[in-house]
Parts: sequence; structure tokens; C-alpha cells
Amino acid sequence: MNNEFEFPDEGPKLAGKKPTKAREPKATMAEEKPEPTVNILDGGTPEFDELELEQLFDELMFDGSYSEEVKIGKRFTVTLKTRSGKEAREIMNILDKAGYSLGLTVESIRSLYNLAQSAVIVNSRDISGESFEKKVELIEQMPTPVISAMIVALMKFDRKVEAAVRHGEENF
Repeated sequence: MNNEFEFPDEGPKLAGKKPTKAREPKATMAEEKPEPTVNILDGGTPEFDELELEQLFDELMFDGSYSEEVKIGKRFTVTLKTRSGKEAREIMNILDKAGYSLGLTVESIRSLYNLAQSAVIVNSRDISGESFEKKVELIEQMPTPVISAMIVALMKFDRKVEAAVRHGEENF
């Protein structure tokens, strides 16, 4: 052995014991399938139902926006809507003027602001008529794990909308 990370060629010898063959493990629970990781920026598209993508694309094109209720956990729901170009620009202007020095801070605040712009109904409370500042304030009062779960839901929502647009571009 040259270093402490190499193993000897033969296993340890046990006095008077014959080696036994390893048995196949028995599955006791159904295995969960991990969510596929797809980088849309690299041209990847997550798997979504084509009919659903077509309906989503139609709603975007004809209604100008798309919204969907997303369940987080067993009882918590949030209704998300697509953000307009104007709303995205407002977020960028706020971030530009804020003068944050860390990229991580900018990304964290951007995620929170995107959530505030997209949230329409949070756990049965309609916040669609609230000002952007009031929405941010309401969301910031929630526990951090709940905010994180809503941001993850928004990222999945955005991936789905992006997939619908890509599908629409390719098929119409």
C-alpha cells in the first residue's frame, strides 16, 4: 500500500469463516424518480405534455399572459402569472438603483421581486390589486422556507412557460 486510501488486494481474513456471497437487496418502497435537470439556456426542454404547452402558448398569445395555481405541500397554494416586459424592467430599474455589492444579494432580491410580480393569490389571499411594494412586504413577512418553496415553484412555472414558447415557435 502506498497511501492510506488504497485497499489491500485481499480482504481481511476471518479465522474459521468462509466468505459468503452478497445477496441482492430487496426493494421495500417504490423508488422516486428524480426530476430531470434541464438547462433551458442550453437549448434543453423539460418534458411537458404537448397539448398543455400548446394551450399555454395560445393563452399567452391571445390573452397576453398565463396564470396557474401551484400547490406547495399539502395545503399551501400560490397562483402565479407571467410577468410582463414592463414588470421585468421595473425590477431591473430597482436593482440598478439599489447599488448592491454582492451578486448573490442581487439574485436573491431579484428572485423575491419576481415572485412578488408573479404572485396573484397566496394561500387563498388575493394580492393582485396590491402595489408591488405591498406584495414584497407581504411575502417578506412569511417564513423563509415558505418563501424559498414559492421561489422554486416560480422557477418551475417559468421553465414551463419557456418550454411552451419554444414549442410554439417550433410548431406554429
